Amino acid sequence: MKLLVSSLLFLTNFIHNTYYQKYVYAWLFLLLTVTSVFIHSEIFMESFEIHNFILFIDKMVIVNIFFYGSYLYWKSGISVIPILSVVLVTLLYTKIYNSTKEESENIHMIMHIIGCLGHHMIIHEYGSRKIIPI
Repeated sequence: MKLLVSSLLFLTNFIHNTYYQKYVYAWLFLLLTVTSVFIHSEIFMESFEIHNFILFIDKMVIVNIFFYGSYLYWKSGISVIPILSVVLVTLLYTKIYNSTKEESENIHMIMHIIGCLGHHMIIHEYGSRKIIPI
């Protein structure tokens, strides 16, 4: 349940991006919210193919958010917070596999929070500088 709730945090990234008119980034976060909610609510657990397809889409969206966020950070970033959040999320991700189910859920929830906040920093830095997008 806590992963389902922490997945909804990505809606704040969607709203923040929409405010700064970064619609590609916004839609990526909306898609991440949907796939993450589907995965953590276990709606499609009975269908192995559908569940794996949603997991695949979720991973592709995460990769796209990482690269698009990196691009925006490169264009505007002066804060070290987004870089620290990437490093921290990566370290936490490696800890999930050596943890109990309860610990791994807590770690995953913390990853959602840290990732959400790191991307908020990118959104704010990029959006507040009024940089002309390509």
